[in-house]
Order: sequence, then structure tokens, then C-alpha cells
Amino acid sequence: MIKITSLNKVYHSKRHKKCYALNNVNLTLPDAGLVFVLGKSGSGKSTLLNLIGGLDKITSGTIEVDGNDISHLSERKMCNYRNSHLGFIFQDYHLIEELTVYDNIFLSLNLRHMRDKHRVSRALARVGLAGYENRYPSELSGGERQRVAIARAIVKEPRIILADEPTGNLDTQTATSIIELLHELSSEHLILIVSHNIREARTYADRIIELANGRVVDDYTRDLGAVGGVKLSGGVLVYPEGRELSDNDIALINANGTRQIVKSKSQFVQTREENHESTLIEIVKEKLSFFKKMRLSRKFLKRKTVAIALSSFMVAVIMVIMALAQTIIGFDSGATISKELAKSNQTDMLLIKSLTEEMREALGRPYNVEVEEGDIQALYDAGYQGNIYPVLSYSLPIRARGLHWGLGNHFFTSGLYITETFGTLIVDDAFLEDKFGTVTYAAKLEKFMPYGITITDYIADAILVSSSKYKNHTYEDLLGKYYYQGTSYMPYCYINAIIDTNYEERYSDLLTKISGKTSIKKADLYEIEDFHKLSNEIYASLGYCYTTNPNFEEDLKNTYMLFYTPHYRLNFNGVMDFIESSNPVIYPAAFYTDLTEFQSSLYNSFFYTQALPTIPKGAKYIRVAFNNKLENYQTSNPEVAQMECALLRFDDDEPISAELMNFQKPESGSKQGIGLDPLDGSIVSTGTSGAGGSWVSDYIEIPDGATITEFAAIAVRKYAYYAFYDENMNCITTKWAFGDEIPDDCIIMTYAKYNEIFGTNYTVNDIDAFLPHKVTLTHYGYEDEGHQSPLFQKEVTIIGLSSSSSNMGTFFAAQNVYDLFYKDAIREIALYMNGADGIGNTMSIMQKLNYEPQSFMIEGIHTMTKAVDVFIPIFELIAIVLCVGVVFILINFSTRMIKDKMHEIGILKALGTQNGTIATVFGLQIVLIAVFTCVLSSVGYYYFIDLANDILIDSLKNLTERVVLDLDFLTFQKGIVRDNCILVCVLALIALVAPMLRIKVIKPVKIIKTKD
Repeated sequence: MIKITSLNKVYHSKRHKKCYALNNVNLTLPDAGLVFVLGKSGSGKSTLLNLIGGLDKITSGTIEVDGNDISHLSERKMCNYRNSHLGFIFQDYHLIEELTVYDNIFLSLNLRHMRDKHRVSRALARVGLAGYENRYPSELSGGERQRVAIARAIVKEPRIILADEPTGNLDTQTATSIIELLHELSSEHLILIVSHNIREARTYADRIIELANGRVVDDYTRDLGAVGGVKLSGGVLVYPEGRELSDNDIALINANGTRQIVKSKSQFVQTREENHESTLIEIVKEKLSFFKKMRLSRKFLKRKTVAIALSSFMVAVIMVIMALAQTIIGFDSGATISKELAKSNQTDMLLIKSLTEEMREALGRPYNVEVEEGDIQALYDAGYQGNIYPVLSYSLPIRARGLHWGLGNHFFTSGLYITETFGTLIVDDAFLEDKFGTVTYAAKLEKFMPYGITITDYIADAILVSSSKYKNHTYEDLLGKYYYQGTSYMPYCYINAIIDTNYEERYSDLLTKISGKTSIKKADLYEIEDFHKLSNEIYASLGYCYTTNPNFEEDLKNTYMLFYTPHYRLNFNGVMDFIESSNPVIYPAAFYTDLTEFQSSLYNSFFYTQALPTIPKGAKYIRVAFNNKLENYQTSNPEVAQMECALLRFDDDEPISAELMNFQKPESGSKQGIGLDPLDGSIVSTGTSGAGGSWVSDYIEIPDGATITEFAAIAVRKYAYYAFYDENMNCITTKWAFGDEIPDDCIIMTYAKYNEIFGTNYTVNDIDAFLPHKVTLTHYGYEDEGHQSPLFQKEVTIIGLSSSSSNMGTFFAAQNVYDLFYKDAIREIALYMNGADGIGNTMSIMQKLNYEPQSFMIEGIHTMTKAVDVFIPIFELIAIVLCVGVVFILINFSTRMIKDKMHEIGILKALGTQNGTIATVFGLQIVLIAVFTCVLSSVGYYYFIDLANDILIDSLKNLTERVVLDLDFLTFQKGIVRDNCILVCVLALIALVAPMLRIKVIKPVKIIKTKD
């Protein structure tokens, strides 16, 4: 039963005027029967039907259907109400063209989750369309379509059937059959028909309700006792009041000779309102399985195949481009390095700590800075799992010294040989065995000096090939003291051994090609696989100095090796001294050879008792020598040629004396002389200008517990040495007899360097007139161009000038001053990572700490990283634009899809389909596009990534002179594929949201009327 109380439906015009479609309507409709609602156009009859059917919203009042007040039902419950209680028959049939007759009817059963397929056949048979199941609506006539609509309405046995002008588009005969069919069905259902046809109403209606201006003006119910038709009996014709005589009636009258016509009473009487108890009948929820939704969605896709394929292709192309952009944006140098390390079986990495990029560009040089405390731990914390060894700046110069340029600038000279070793690694025997297997030596000393180093045959060959001093020499000639290029006054390092790595045999083809007469370009060299293998091996093992002495730094400090203090700035009381063309040298006091600290009055004394040397711990013997420059003094003092003098005295013993040798000047052109080796106390050959000389004493035994109480020597610009030895005759230390120690906080400068810094004009002849004075010595790192952070500041006294005319050596320093510079000269300037596990994880921390991994592979990856860094903002913008493009395409497709199917959506809503179900049906189409897009884009990305990688590498090779290798910078990333597939699906669903929200707020009646 339907009970309508004070029902109002108000529309608002554009001028905000109220228009009452229904005005205070009150009706009670039975559970069954055929009810006609009549009235002129605009009277409100269709509005009443729509409100009862839940196709439109009530302004005020109530409609109660089977005990359910539908006036304020939610959208979901209203759909359930239409689904469980109502059957709709529309004037224009409103069948879904993509569905067969069977599917159109069975859809009503699906919504009710009814699975009895025979219901469809019975419904079709009932409307006279048995066997029409597999036909499509386009294959039916108008009457047949309306019958299908009726079958769809009755198949689920609804409580109420609402028919809006069901015969309006049919011919008379078909219309009559349809009305008769509905009349027949009205015994089981309440059928509410909106119509203009009064004749049909009077003939078939159980009740007629007439509306005018939104109000009920007449409400008649058929009088069951009234005559229902025309009767002729005994010449008397009886017909109902208000009945128009049909042609059949007239024919009947004429044929039988009617004598009298009698009008019967009216068939309809005024409807009397009666109070009926309404029984609550539950509103059943719509139950359409997901499989059914998929099937319905597939039906709708029949005419959308081309559109879906085209949209999927367009989106896939965009997604491939976006995936390429994402690959570039997400380029992981660490992962690439790890992959390439594994591919090349490289298990180590050299990290050089450098200036920042900005400072390096400003200076034009890649100078290195010291490893900072905590750097090693930071790399371990980042995930590195191997061993890390600091690399000392103590390197062996071949054709360059103290610069540590690295392979980047000097690798292509002298047949692939580097110009300086990368530094010194303090390792153990296990490390050497790991790098070289069972260590074999191409050459070695019988006894390794603790301050000596071990080099590889690669470095030895580099020296023999590149150094003019050692050309045409052998490996054995390199052992012991090593002098850089033409220098001979001081050795740079001491070589203990040369490891045989067999590199020449392993890279013979490459070395032959490079050493040939035909020059080879860098770009071509990069293409040679053996070049990369050799370069990696140089960085891994061939290019270093090694020592297994854990106290190497301290032992080295106590020798006379020539330490350059590279890349510093010195400030003498505000006067800057910085020699860029050659590295200034700070000599320790032991190197001083021409003391000038003595007052001129002392030079008149032939003998002078110098500060007595201290006997070092473990010393058993002492030996004394004089330099061959004594000959110059002999010329003016012949008495010195032969004389005996007291050399030294231990405590109260008699002085130990010896006869001075008669020095003879070497013949003209001769470069040979006899001198004392300050490293080990041996007699060596040297030039006349060097520290040549000869012993004036043999090994003199030192009494136990004795101290030296007197030491005699020549005092006038003469050189005298003494050396202490242990009981095995191993030299412990060597000192100059004169000036064996420059006092603390004092320095002695060469007169040439002093003139350069302070603007004086001292010569070798007047340096005796120099007066000592104090200066504040400030030491800056080379990178500290603005002089903001001095490494140290020290007040020192310049106590004298040396007769040396060289302005290379800046000064001779007291030991405590020299130690400050030594700390800068021998420092940790790099890290050696031994082991590949976790190297890739440390790339970000490396960059943060200004470490640069050294290898052509790493340089190539860094070139790519820097190129990517430049273009990342562009690619990010591209990715955003492409993402917007995908959204636009998907929204456009979904909007057009919804718009094209708006009529079908209206039918579905009228049948009681939930908005969620409709969203699923059409969302599956969008998902299908997303799936096709994902498949196409993934395949396209897989096949195009290699092409993009090649194009990118070729472009970089043409744009930059930096190292660009044929590495797989851009590779297929499963994560990008996964993320993009998820993104496409999310965007597809987002694209569906807007049109579905629009559908949700549109009333079903409005959708249907749009079609009408």
C-alpha cells in the first residue's frame, strides 16, 4: 500500500520563482490494481510517478510504501527500494542497446541476486515474446521493445509497476494489447500508469486519478456493480454512462433493429478514503556479484575497443617517456658503482679527499686536503663492510712531485704510466698476498730499511721510462736511495724492493698499441676493455708505495729524506711567501750546511769547541768525517793540510786524535768525490759540490756509561759529520758536527729566499752582517685563499742566513718548528677501501665529505651524475607535465565514457542499481585501460631503455671532454615499473571520481529525460 500525505514538489525558475509541480497531494493507493493518473501536460502526473519511484526528490510531505517512509531515504537505500519494490515501464522503453533481450531482463534478476534463469523465459512468454532471448533491442519493433520493458519490470515480481505513457509511441492495436497485458498483470501488482488516453482509462482502469496544476481534482474508483459494456436484449440497447459508441457497437445496433436505448449508471464512483493498516515489507538490498559487474562492464565495452586501445597507447607512450625521465632522475651512482665493481671483479676503491668543486674551479687545480678525524667511521656507519686504510701523502715522484694529480690529467703520457704514485699504504703481509698472491720480487735489498718503501714493477718501469735520471738503468739501480730527476743533493725516498706483478705480460697488447708510433685519441682509448682493466688495477694495487712497518711515519721523520711541504702559504709578519711554480722546502736543522750564527770574531779561531753531541741510546761506536770543501780552506791555510787534532774526549779519558787527510781537488770535469752517506754512514761517490768528504776516524768504541766532554773540529765554514752506530754496526743517527741542532723556535734562511721575501740585497759575501730578529710565521693551507684559518702560527727567530743562492729551500728549521711542517707534509690525504661490500651505500657520504673515488669507471659515472644533476629539474618538470597529461587523458576518456553511457546509467539507477555498482562497472573499463597501459608501457620501457642509454652516452660524448664510458647508466628498473603501474591505476581511479560524483548528484529522472 502507498500512502501519500501533504506531498509537495517545488521547482525554482531562473528568476527564483516557485513553481509547484505537486501541491499538497494526499492519496492512498492499494496493494494491487490498475490505476491511471490523467491530466494535461504540466499537471504533475509524471512528477507524482517519479516521486513514488524515487527518481526525484520530495520537497515536503511523505510517501509511505509498504510501511517504509521513502521521503528521506539515503541514495543507497533509495536504490534498494527501487530494486526490491518497483518495476519501471517507460514510454521510450529505455532498454540497454549493448545487451540482448535476455540480458536486459536478467539484469533485474541480477540486482535482486535471483539466479532462476527460467524466469526470463516465462516473462517473455507472458508478454508474447517467447524465443526472443538472443535478440538485441535494435532488432525489435516498438511494440516488441515495450513488451521487453514490461517483461523486465515483472520478471522480479515487484510490488509496484510504474508505467509512464507505456503506449504513447505505439499503434492502436499494439497499444491495446499492451494495456490489456497490464490489465491482466494488475491482479497481482499495483500498476500505476501515467496517460493522456481517457478512453483506455475508462475501459481498463480500476481507479482514475486526475491532476490539474499539481493538485488532485478527481479521484474515481470503478463501481463493480455497474454495467461494464454495451448489451442488446429484446430490441433494448443498454450502455454505460459516458461510454462512446464504437464502430462495433453501432454495427451491433443496426444489425438487430434496436427499438430503445437505455443509459446505465456510471461505472466509476468517487473514491472514498479509508484507513488501512500498512504492513511493513522490508526493502531488500541490491546484490550484484563482482563477476556480474565485470560481465556487464564487458558488455558496455563492445563498441569501445578502438577508443580503449588508442587511449591505452597514448597513455603508454607518455608513461614510457616518464619512466625514462624517472630513471634519469633516480640515477643511483652508488648502485651503478656496485654493479660495475661486481662486473669487473673490482674489490677496492681509492678515495681522495679534495677541495670543494667551487674552490677547485677557482684554483684550477685538484689539490688534496687532509683526511679528517671521523671520516673512516662515517663510511663504516654508512654501510661499508671492508677494511679502510689511510693513504699517506708520502709518494714517489716520477715526473711530478708532491701534487697528487691522479690519473685524470697525467695518465696518457709515457705509455700509460702515471707521473707520481698515489701515496704510501701502511699494510701487512696478508694485504700484499691478497693483492699480488704469493709475493715475488723483481729486485730487493738484503736488508729492508724501516723508512724504506716497496714499489711495484709498474712504478719501476714508469721511472725507467719517464725519468731522465734513470733511463737505461735496471731495477737494481733503483734500490736504496731514490733521487727525483736530476737532483742529487738529497734523496726523496728509499726503495727496499720491487714487487713482480707480471703486468706487462697480462697487458702486452695494450702496451704495444699505446707505445706504437700511431697516436691514439682519448675517446678511442676509453673503448678498449684492457685499458679499463689496467686503470682499475693501477688504482687497486699497481700505483702505490707500500710498507709493512707500522712505525713508518715516525721512522721516516728521523731520516734525511727530502720532504716537500706542498701547497702552503707562509706569512712572515704580514709578508706573504708563496711559490707556486716550485714547491718550497722546509729543511730540518740537520740539513743545514753553512752555519752563519757565529759572530765574526769566532771565525778567527782555528778550533772551536761546539755544543757537545749527546750519545743516543744503544750507541756503541762513533765515526767522524770532514767534507771535501776543506780544500778551499787549505788554499789559504796550508798548515791545515797536514795536522793532528783532538777529535773528541769521553769523560776524563785522553782525547782521541787522528791525522787530517790531505784533500786534493778532483781533476777538471770529474764529477766523482768521496762523501759520507748521512742515511747509513757509508762512503759514497758524489759530486764536488755535494756533501763529499772522507772519514778522519775509524769506528771509535764508546766506553760504557761515558759521555762526550770535548769535541774538536774545523770552525771556519767547514763541514764535519759524526755518526753513531749500534753494536751490529748499524747506523743509528747522523749529525753535523757544527750546528747539529738549531735552537728551538729558530730558523736559518738562504740569503736568496730572505732577499725575495723581505726585499733585502744580501750576498754571499755580506751575510755575516745579518742580525737575528724575530718574526711571526703563519702557515695557511693552499685551499685557504682568503687566509681565514691558519694551520698554525709560530713566533720564530731568524738566527742567520745560509750562503746558498737557491731560493727553492725556504729555510732550515729547528726540530720543533720542522715538526709542525712535517705534520703537513706527511699526512693522510686519501682512503683505500679494501673490499667491495657496501661501497655503493657510501656514495652519498663520500660526496658529503668531499671524497672522490678514483678510477675511469667512477669518473665516467660521476660525469653522468653531474650531467643528471644539471637536468634533474627539467626532467622533474617533464615528469610532472607527463603525469598531468596522463590524468587529462584518463579524465577525458572516463568523462566521455560516462557521457556516452549516461542514458544507460539512468536506466541502471531506475532499476535500483547502486552508485557503487555503476562506478565499479565503468571503473573496470578504466582499470582495463590502466592494465593495457601498464603492459604496453612496461614492454616499451624494457625495449627503449637501452636505446635511451646509448643516445644519452653518445650525446654526453659529444658535449663534454670528460670521461664518458659505455656503461649501463640507464637500466630497466622494476621498481619504476611497479610504481608507475600503481600510479596509472591510482590516476585512473582519480579520473573516474569526478564524473562518478557528478552521476551521484544527478537524479535518475533527469538522466532519463535527457535522452527523451
